[in-house]
Amino acid sequence: MNTPDWAAGELLYVHLDERGPSVTLGFEWDRPAGYHHLKFLVFDAVTQVRAAGLGSPVPHEVTAAPGPDGRLDVRVTGPALTLTFRAGSLRAPDPAALDHVRRLRAPDGALRAAAAREAAGVAWAPEEERFLAAALAETTRTEDDADALAAQLAALPAFETALADRALDGLTRIPSEAPALRGLLARAARLGIAEPVEPAGAATLAVVRCLRGVPRPGLAFRTPAGERVVLERIEFHRRAVDRLDPSCSARVLLSGPGARTLGQWDRLDADSALLRHVRRLRAADPRAREAAADEASDWPDSWAPDEGGALCAALARAAARETDPTALESELGALLRLARFLDAPALAILRTLPPESLPDPLRPYLSDLLDTPPREPGPIG
Repeated sequence: MNTPDWAAGELLYVHLDERGPSVTLGFEWDRPAGYHHLKFLVFDAVTQVRAAGLGSPVPHEVTAAPGPDGRLDVRVTGPALTLTFRAGSLRAPDPAALDHVRRLRAPDGALRAAAAREAAGVAWAPEEERFLAAALAETTRTEDDADALAAQLAALPAFETALADRALDGLTRIPSEAPALRGLLARAARLGIAEPVEPAGAATLAVVRCLRGVPRPGLAFRTPAGERVVLERIEFHRRAVDRLDPSCSARVLLSGPGARTLGQWDRLDADSALLRHVRRLRAADPRAREAAADEASDWPDSWAPDEGGALCAALARAAARETDPTALESELGALLRLARFLDAPALAILRTLPPESLPDPLRPYLSDLLDTPPREPGPIG
């Protein structure tokens, strides 16, 4: 394992991802006018993470040395942050992903917008997808250019399953009612039961705390036992409201038999058919991917435009990575049934499929899909 030359760059970026688990450090190398030359290093199989302080990572010293067991001992020290961890491996992200991150941070809003649109039209490997999801969420949260913000909001659903909780929390602070953002934050919603529930006729009253996302009335949830409940009403300071922000508590009305069995400290996660299908499209078993594609397209009219667009993007990514001919047929067939929702990023992914690599019966599927005019994006709130 090679130890990089830490002294060559200044630490600007630290990202901890609990799902790897991994730690990404970003360094600025040289400073030409108007641009940051960034280099990112990803530490995988991370253990023994210790952190103190919440300040900016600049200026800090970073050291790394192989331990006796071959793992890398890393230490970040400075006036605002101390971070130590052990890592099993070290790598640089895919150069194409790095290029998109650099352009997402460019001073020109047109470059940031183009980077977001193009990133959504690539079937990334899981590691690069998580890396880009974090960068896109951070850029979107601080964006001040209207066109770039519109492109970033439209791109976010492509990285939905790769967004960490911290990134989702930052997205809730964006003052936008864009359908893509509104749907993403609703699908990420998680509630915690703060007090014992009370029966209220056919419904159930509960005091809840929003742990993640932005739930709204009408949203369905799953209880810890897997039962479905619906959030019928939210009261904040005795007034009905149309959303509940993270870390806020409210009195809510829940319907469904599963609500009566809820106990204090139970958690409710949003019940999203879209995310269930998207996750199954990434399953290791090709029969699970085949079934997910077939079931997702059984009722095309059941999908709202933005959810249909996100589903088509997930199907296109699955098709671009597919190695099983039967699953590929289901994925392309599902896209044909959902063709009204195809947008430019999904079509860009499909164009990466070489027709000559497909079985003969599937080539007309791809040809018909590529002849489909792209769906126009919805309005940005």
